[in-house]
Amino acid sequence: MTLSTAAHARVSPATTGIPADQFGEFYGEGDDGYAWHPSRLRSGGREYPAYMATGNGGQILLVIPELELTVVFTAGNYRQGGIWGRFGDEIVAGEIMPAIGR
Repeated sequence: MTLSTAAHARVSPATTGIPADQFGEFYGEGDDGYAWHPSRLRSGGREYPAYMATGNGGQILLVIPELELTVVFTAGNYRQGGIWGRFGDEIVAGEIMPAIGR
């Protein structure tokens, strides 16, 4: 797991060739592991390491090991990364994680 989730490539407008003003509709800027996108989610004043495997359209497998939490999204928002790119922050960190602490 450590090797597959470690950062191996940078995803950015420069590395993809997508203009910066259009980049957010296709990708989120950050580092990628082997099929995993390491990230961090903030909730309840804390930050949690998270790992996502994603597909075009909003198919997302998100794992937060510290909380023993796995969330799956199946969506059909193809070529609209600006929409499904917010699922982690708005739905998982904003709604699901706070509900776990109740």
